[in-house]
Amino acid sequence: LDYRAEKIGAGNYGLNGIVIDENDKALANMWVAAYSAPYPFFDYQFNISEALEKPLSLDLEPLASVMSNEKGEFNLQGVPGRVLYVVARGHKHLTRGRQEVRTSSLSSNEPVTIKTMLGAEMNGRIIDSSGSPVAGAEIIVLPNLMYAIQAVRTGNIFFERTFADGSGRFKLDAVPAGTRLSVLALGAPTEPGIKDIGPYSKNASAFESVSLLDTGSMTGLVVDEDGNSVSGADVLAIPIDLRLLPAVARNIPGWFTTTNTSGEYSFPNLPRRGYVLFAQSIDGRAAPVSSTLGGEQVDVMSDLVIKSKEKVKGRIVDADGHAIANARVLLNSIPSLDNDSSNENIPSASDMLILMAKEVLPELLPKEIFINTGSDGRFELSAWQGASVLVIASGYPNATFDLPTLDEESDEQSYLLAMMMPGSIKGKVFDAKSINSLEFFIANADLQSHALTIDTSDVDIEWTDEMDWEIYSTMQNEAVANRKSEAYGSILKPGEVPVTPKQSALDKLKTVNLSDSHDGTFEINHLMPGQWKVKVSANGYIQQSIKVEVKSNEVAKINAAMSHGATLSGKVVAYGSLDPVQGAIVSMGNRKASGFDALVQNGLSGANVTASDKDGNFILQGIEPGMEWLSVTAEGFSDTAIKGKPLEEDEVRKDVTIKVRQGATIQGFVYDRHNQILPQRMVGGFSTDSDFWQTTTDENGFYQAEHIKPGNYFVISAALNANSLMQGDMLAVLNGGRVLSVFAEENETVKLDVIDLSAGGCKLKGKLTDNGQPVKNAALFCMAGGASMFDLRMASAKTDKNGEFEFTSLAPGEYTLQISSDVFNGTLPFEAPDAPEDYQLLETPQGVVRGQVISESSGQPLEGINVRLEKEDGPSGMMGMMFSRGDWGNDTDENGYYEITGVSPGKYHVNAEQSWWSRDPEQSSIGSIGKKRSDSFQVGMHATVQVETLALPMASSIRVAITSTDGKKIESSFQLQAVNAAGEKYDAWGWQGEGRIEGVNAGVYSVTISPSDIYAQQTVDSVVVGGEEIVEIEMVLVAGSKLAVRVLDASNKNITATLKVLDSNGNRVDSDSGQRMFAAMENGTTPLGTFEPGSYTVIAEFEGSRQSQTVTIRSEDNQTLEFVF
Repeated sequence: LDYRAEKIGAGNYGLNGIVIDENDKALANMWVAAYSAPYPFFDYQFNISEALEKPLSLDLEPLASVMSNEKGEFNLQGVPGRVLYVVARGHKHLTRGRQEVRTSSLSSNEPVTIKTMLGAEMNGRIIDSSGSPVAGAEIIVLPNLMYAIQAVRTGNIFFERTFADGSGRFKLDAVPAGTRLSVLALGAPTEPGIKDIGPYSKNASAFESVSLLDTGSMTGLVVDEDGNSVSGADVLAIPIDLRLLPAVARNIPGWFTTTNTSGEYSFPNLPRRGYVLFAQSIDGRAAPVSSTLGGEQVDVMSDLVIKSKEKVKGRIVDADGHAIANARVLLNSIPSLDNDSSNENIPSASDMLILMAKEVLPELLPKEIFINTGSDGRFELSAWQGASVLVIASGYPNATFDLPTLDEESDEQSYLLAMMMPGSIKGKVFDAKSINSLEFFIANADLQSHALTIDTSDVDIEWTDEMDWEIYSTMQNEAVANRKSEAYGSILKPGEVPVTPKQSALDKLKTVNLSDSHDGTFEINHLMPGQWKVKVSANGYIQQSIKVEVKSNEVAKINAAMSHGATLSGKVVAYGSLDPVQGAIVSMGNRKASGFDALVQNGLSGANVTASDKDGNFILQGIEPGMEWLSVTAEGFSDTAIKGKPLEEDEVRKDVTIKVRQGATIQGFVYDRHNQILPQRMVGGFSTDSDFWQTTTDENGFYQAEHIKPGNYFVISAALNANSLMQGDMLAVLNGGRVLSVFAEENETVKLDVIDLSAGGCKLKGKLTDNGQPVKNAALFCMAGGASMFDLRMASAKTDKNGEFEFTSLAPGEYTLQISSDVFNGTLPFEAPDAPEDYQLLETPQGVVRGQVISESSGQPLEGINVRLEKEDGPSGMMGMMFSRGDWGNDTDENGYYEITGVSPGKYHVNAEQSWWSRDPEQSSIGSIGKKRSDSFQVGMHATVQVETLALPMASSIRVAITSTDGKKIESSFQLQAVNAAGEKYDAWGWQGEGRIEGVNAGVYSVTISPSDIYAQQTVDSVVVGGEEIVEIEMVLVAGSKLAVRVLDASNKNITATLKVLDSNGNRVDSDSGQRMFAAMENGTTPLGTFEPGSYTVIAEFEGSRQSQTVTIRSEDNQTLEFVF
């Protein structure tokens, strides 16, 4: 196969242009190809639904392709009338990713300029595990998975496909420089090779030898729920190494096998990796299991159990209740894992694969599990409650139904699946002013609600003090069921639960209409009746959303009058020299964003995106009124975001000059703890302004991040351990050290060397046991107990069937180990020595903490009191943030006793309190109960501690009701806090306009309500609480504005200061402690909160100096103050 073949496409248009290099010189003999999508994952030829029907196929087949002539000119023929994404590749030159070409270029005589950059070339050879060449191997070069985020952000996403010759050799004339890539070689279907390569320097010529992976055999057993073998079952093996997924997608049948008469399956040649296994027979499907192939052969420990005993039954009817006979009902999902076996069967990364599989695998698995309805429309299928089924009936659109769990206590026994004859939507798209038809546009329909959907959103049972959550939920569910029964009337039989179809991901793609209609018309057929929203997009116009009702056997007609909206034009130039910048990506949005983030946000909002021409000129059309943020991304410059005056309807704003800057550079070397350089080590920087960069060290340990936005960055080096992907150990992929802070100014080169303490550490092996027995398949995560929250010395591992584990590199020091397994979940301290290797025997702690809780007034035991064990000497730093010191909890039994097991050594205390949502209405006479903390105590390894009896006092509660200024109940959640003069705090949450703080002792309190949305924080002072009473508070929340502060030193660098906000009466009203966790959100900006209109004083304190500013806040008037010390 010639990977530089020329192709005339099946479309009706041509595209003329010229290919140039970075110095604007025309390039001859460049291969130019057009695609339908910006990324190869979503490529399609005719319909966007192909992207889901062939996921990850990566065949990289262009719509059309051609070679440029000696003048660099090209003419692509047969391209479709839609937005195109073009690449150009030749000797050591290539485009940065795919360059977008708008439809306006298809009807223009002006040639399109395709700009390339200098890259490298690569030669290579594919060999098998014995070193012999692999003739005809397929080779795919793609972004290194570890650096995928950076590739997406920069748009430098490179995919290339070629084949090896008879000697196993291959050549790529252009690959990007300065980029980590991966080479995927495909020999036989299950014999791939993978190698991470680069970064190469510009103009380099590289050679790579790629070996196919060592293989082995995997065998196992498929049984039914009685343990009997199942013959003829299909078994699918999917590698957890995400880099190999394209190999699976390229040849799905190659990763299937079939069980023999004894129910045994065998994969004779699989790469030595971790796998998730799926199975199905004609009787049902099995919950997935996992296994690791680490050598020549492995027997899968867990059988694949076909679920066939559980049946789901129901009826399929039309809208009038008439039975639909001979409808095919197909199982369209895979079983979920049982909760008690999740840790045993699935490794840490497999959960992600399972989630992906639930949507994609039903499309890939053979359609063998089905039943046809009888003359009465009834069916019974081997499935499970919560499964998804696909119904195919003649004359009806295919419909997917998610089956809810039946409430057997309410006599729910079966499902009623209602189908309706389809309808259609026809539309015409035209210019709102000229009424001329539009030629190029996209129309897609999104189902809002099916015609048979019953609206139950207004069903709301009023909460009373006599209720608990179980009673409330039962009454709410009954009310919803009654509403549905009333709507379906006599169609719904006793014991049936009505289910309406949903629009699947594939269904949504099938409703996308890509039009190059000369008369501006489109048609979307075979739609389920109901309420739809049609979105029409066209270059240079505001996206239109039109609601339309689709009825059975009818055609709904709509008109899309497209408005040009506002227009913005101008020029992109380099700051200082004012030289024009060609190829700058300019986009418009309604909120601040930059780089790839801007393209995503502004694209989703329907705004236009364009590129500057050779003179730096650009024009944006079809901008929605109110948009005010202009974002620019240009090669060789830092990302720019500019806020201007919001654009108005039909406004034409011209001569806008955007000056882009070179940005800053951060560079340095990365060393291990022994001062040895670390080649190919990831270095990343991030700021709380959502800015992020990622690069890698070269063979000399040197890294360089260029053209980054000025600001404060947190920098970390990490070992992106690709080998961990083999076992799906996603946590072990990232193994890093301490985070460093650096400030980079415009045109400044900052040198920052990084010492990565996690490199060159101790290879720690060991065995984990529980009561002397090995703990198998336990997920282990350890982190150093550093004093700083920016200490990211961490690693992860997984025990095998013998409880053995290995941490590849741990810096010397004390660690806390988090263990997640079937037999134990908790923490364990250990220490890594200053040695190259070590072996440790670790045993799960068996400490026990017991006690009793009684009433202080009556001395009677209290049932249902929440007792929480809190560790006083637990991990600090990042470990303390990620793993709570109060992981252990229990509720007291009817005798007031509690027992907490699996407690690791350390210093603890217990807190006992009553939660209002757990109160038993039958015991409401007890009233509200206060909380109490025990004395501190020490727990030794495997020790049992009897805590003193805790006598809880009777207490009061504070009930808060909140409304907005128009008297409406505020539905969103809010936080409550009551604080007395002694600093005693009581916290709670509220929602739907009500909240309650329980267990409050007598005293005078300030009660603060902190909303989660636009409303300002409110505080009520001098709330008097007596003994054993309910205090009622009603508050009206006012919409507020956001206040932020930026603090700088004399050299204009961000500094950390203590901040306070006082109201006009001198009361502190900000809820933050004042110590800023991060010093750079946007140029060091720190948000202080949302405040109601009024006058406020903001105080900043730094190294003994104090400054204050007074600010007046108005409604919808966000403000940022600046302090300079």
